[in-house]
Order: sequence, then C-alpha cells, then structure tokens
Amino acid sequence: MKHRHQSGFTIVELLIVIVVIGILAAITIVAYNGIQDRARVSSVSSALSQAAKKISVWQVDNPNTSPPDLSAVGVTNSSDVSYQYTAGTNGVYCITATAGITSYKITESTKPTAGGCAGHGVGGVGAVTNYAVNPSYETTTATTALYNGATVTRQLVAYADSGSYVARITKGTAGSTLTFMIYPIPWTANSSISARFKVRLSPGTTATNTLTPTIQAYQSGSGVGAATGCSVQTPNPLSASSWSDVILQGCTTPNVTMNSIGVMVVPGQLWAATDGVEIDSIMITNGSTIGTFGYGDSPNWVWNGTINGSTSTGPPL
Repeated sequence: MKHRHQSGFTIVELLIVIVVIGILAAITIVAYNGIQDRARVSSVSSALSQAAKKISVWQVDNPNTSPPDLSAVGVTNSSDVSYQYTAGTNGVYCITATAGITSYKITESTKPTAGGCAGHGVGGVGAVTNYAVNPSYETTTATTALYNGATVTRQLVAYADSGSYVARITKGTAGSTLTFMIYPIPWTANSSISARFKVRLSPGTTATNTLTPTIQAYQSGSGVGAATGCSVQTPNPLSASSWSDVILQGCTTPNVTMNSIGVMVVPGQLWAATDGVEIDSIMITNGSTIGTFGYGDSPNWVWNGTINGSTSTGPPL
C-alpha cells in the first residue's frame, strides 16, 4: 500500500508568516498615527490662522487693543479643537489651540508654532493654578501666621529651593509647641484642595522629628474646622542639610462658612526656644492631586497679577 505525503506549512514557515504580519501591522499603525498627527496639526494650524484673521478684522474697528475673549470675534471651542486665549496690551495676544494631544500657538506677530502660550495647558492637559501668593517668600512673610511666640524672618540663602529667599520660623518660647500657618487664602467650603511645600531644619536646630500638617478653615481668624480625607506625606526625619517635601492630597474642606484656609504645621515634640524650620516653594491647588511645584517664574507659567504677590498659572511640570 502506498502512503501519500501530506503537504503543509512547517513551523519555520509559520513563524516567518507571523513575523511578516507583525511587521506589516507595525508599519500600518505607525503610518496611521502619522496621518492622525498630521491631521491634528493641520486642524489646529488652520483654526489658529482663522482666529488670528478674525482678530485682525476686529482690530480694524478697535486699534491697539485685543478682544477681551475669543467669543467676541466668534471663535468658540468645537468637538475637534479647543482654545485658550490671553489678551495683552497694545493689540498683543496669544492663542493656544489643542486637538487631542496636539497643541499649537499663535500671536499677533507669529505664525502657528508647536507648543502653548505661557500660562496655558498643552497636549490636552489643562493648566494648573497655584493659589499661594508669594510662594517662595521673595517679597514678604506677611502671609505666615504664627502661634505660641514663634517668629518668622525672610532669609536670603544660596540653598533656596526656588527664588532666593526662604522663610525661617523659630519657636521663640521654650516649653510650647512650634505652630505656624502658611498662606491663609480664600477658599470654597466643601471643595477639593491639595498643598505641598519644602521644609528643612533651621541652622543650629537639633530636633529631627517629623511635622504634622493639616489644612484648617478659618472665619475671622478663628478655626472653624479641618479638611478631611487628606493623604499626607511628611519627611522622616527632618533634615538640616537638604529640602524635603510635605504633601497633602485629596483633602476636602469642611462644609462651613469660612473666609480663608491655611496649612497648619505642628511638630510633635517640644523644641528648644531657638529651634525652627525653613519653608520654601509653597503650592496650593484645587484638585485631588498635586504635581511638581510651579509658580510664576517656572517655564511657561505666568503671574496672574503682581509678580511674587499673586496667584500663578501654567502647565503641569
């Protein structure tokens, strides 16, 4: 009896086919992504050019000024493109247009270019506002409240984490707890808030324990409740030679009438009267998480008012 030989693919041949299919699929995906990217770039560039033309027409009747917002010239967000707009003086403006993860910008004197205007979010990620004014103590320590005889001075130091100055808070009274509050600022009741700052021991301080920070609500200078649900990160132990992060995330302010909030910091041991800490790089944001410290002097951030005396806004860093 004769046996027929069955024909078919060998394992090697099957592997070759699979590899070829994989290569073709990768080429297709890359090509498709490239087409999508080019389409987004074309979409935002065209949208920016059209917006700039509408502003130019508006400025014919309103010379040396910029429209207060884009809706004044008939430009609004669409399902494909969203806008951010900043008006300056003497006809200056900057627009960021975003489609998906692609952001381009245009000004009164430039063509569309990749990226975003200062103070705008980019790549589909919204801008962040740091509500701490004078966050690196460059101008004053007036926004720091003190308790139990503590004192605060503004120190010019080479090791500042941001800017040139730090706040040095000294206990001042032996036998009492060092307690201070940074940045009492207006806030909405029952809302999300997160905060962070840098801390290190002041020169000559021997205590090394951690801090106990909380977010407190105040009404006319009196405490009316503490934020809840906070995830707290504190250094352990404190250092005199380097900066450490203190982070409070996911906090919810109490549902009470208040006119300010503050980050209350209480070290857990009774320090000597001359012991203390230094504070720098304060950031307070609206949200359940907080990213890397950013303020008006950070790349692509802007001050929303007086330099080192107002809130600041920019892309997440």
